[in-house]
Amino acid sequence: MESPNEKKVPVRDIMPNVSANVRSDHSVESSGSASELPRRARASRAEFFARKPERLPASDMLETPRRWGWMGGFRFPWKITAASIGFLAAAGLAVSAFSKTVVIITPRAEQVAVVMTVSVGGSAGLAAQVASAEETLSMRAKSSGMEDISERATGRILIYNAYSALPQALVRRTRFETADGKVYRLTEAVTVPGATVLDGKIEPSFVEAAVAADLAGEASNIGITDFTIPGFKGGAKYEKFYAHSKTPMTGGFAGRTAVIREEDVQNAKQSLERDLKNTLTTRLNERLGQGLIIPADAATYTIAVSSVEPAIGERGDAFDIRVTGQAAALAVRRQDLEKQLLERYGKTALLSHPEIRNFGDLAVRATASDPVKKAMTLSVTGDMQLVWGVSMDELKKGLLSAAGVAGRNAVFASYPQIERVRVSYRPSWWRIFPRSEDKIVVEEDLEL
Repeated sequence: MESPNEKKVPVRDIMPNVSANVRSDHSVESSGSASELPRRARASRAEFFARKPERLPASDMLETPRRWGWMGGFRFPWKITAASIGFLAAAGLAVSAFSKTVVIITPRAEQVAVVMTVSVGGSAGLAAQVASAEETLSMRAKSSGMEDISERATGRILIYNAYSALPQALVRRTRFETADGKVYRLTEAVTVPGATVLDGKIEPSFVEAAVAADLAGEASNIGITDFTIPGFKGGAKYEKFYAHSKTPMTGGFAGRTAVIREEDVQNAKQSLERDLKNTLTTRLNERLGQGLIIPADAATYTIAVSSVEPAIGERGDAFDIRVTGQAAALAVRRQDLEKQLLERYGKTALLSHPEIRNFGDLAVRATASDPVKKAMTLSVTGDMQLVWGVSMDELKKGLLSAAGVAGRNAVFASYPQIERVRVSYRPSWWRIFPRSEDKIVVEEDLEL
C-alpha cells in the first residue's frame, strides 16, 4: 500500500532520493523517527518489485554518441593529413616560385702580350676623323706679393683753346693746376686746335689728353674739376687756355701693399690649363660620338692667357685671369682597331670570334700625327684578354629543350669554348631543373 506522502517516480530517481535522506553516519534526518525507517524501506522494496516495467519517455533516454563515421575512428586524423598535404603543396609552390638554377660556365680565355703598329689614314690605313673644339675658362686668384710702392693718380682732361684760330702745341709734362694747388702733367705732347670765329665771336675748340699727378699718394685722387695752365700765367693766354676733367683722377697711392706678381699669374694659368685641356677633350669626344677614340698624343692644344686684371705689377690682393684654348684631334673607330688586333692575335685552329675584354687597359698612342693629311701612326701595347664567350640566351633555350641530365650535358658539350660547367640550385635541396627561362641564371666565371 502506497504511503500518502509518496509518489511513483522513474527508476533512475529512486536511489538518489534515498541517498539524499540518509546521512553518511546512517542517521535519519529530523523529519522522521528511527522506528519508521525499516517499515518504509520494506514498503519501498515491495512496491518496486510489484510495479510493472515502464517504458521511459524518449526525452529521458540517454543518447549514445556515434563515434564512427564513414571513416570510422580516422575522422580527426584525416583533417590533419589533409592540412599537411595542403601545407606541403603550398610550400612546394612557394619554393618553386622563388627557386632558381644557377649555371656557372668557365669559357676559354687567354692573355696575350700585344705589341703592334697600326697605320691610320691613306689607302691602306684605318679611316680617321678630325674633331676640333674651343673653350674659355676664367678664375679669380689671390696674389702673394707685398711691396712698398708709390703711384700717381691718373685721369683724362679736355683742354680748351678760346684764344685764337691758331693751334697751340703743348709739350709732354705741361702742368695743369686745380684751384687748391694740385698739379697734374701731360703724359704725352698734344696740340690744341685753333678756335672757330663766327660773326666775330670765338667758339673754343678742345682736345682730349691724359694726365698724371705730379706727386704720388692718395691725396691726388680727386673728382671732376677745372684746371688752369700755370705756364701761361702772367700773359693773355692764361685766361683763354684752360682744361676740364673728363674722368676723375684715381690710382694715387704710397705705402706697402699687395701687388700682382708674375709667378702668381703663371700658377693660375697652369691650373686653368689643366682644367681647360680636360674640358676640350670632353668637347672633342662629345662631337665625335660613341665608338670613336682619340689616341694619346693625337690631340693638339693651343692655350693662351687672354686677360689679367689687375695687371702684373699693379696693386691688388687678388686678380682675375682668363684663358682661351683650341684643340684639334684625329680619331679612329674602336671597332676597326679591335678588328686588326683580333686578326693578328685572336685566330686559333678550333675557335673563332673571341672578344677583347680589357680594351681600355691597352695603351693606344699616336707616335706620329698629321691633322692636315688626316694621317697618323699608332702604337698599341699591353696585355690583352681574349675570351671565347657564349650566348647566354642561346644556352638557356638549349637547356630548356634538353631532356634530363644527359640532354643538358649534351648541350654543354656542343660548346667547345666552354672549359668547365657548374650547376647549383637555390635552395640547395630543391633539385628540380626549371622549365622557364627566367628561372635559369647563367653566370660567367672567368679564369685568367
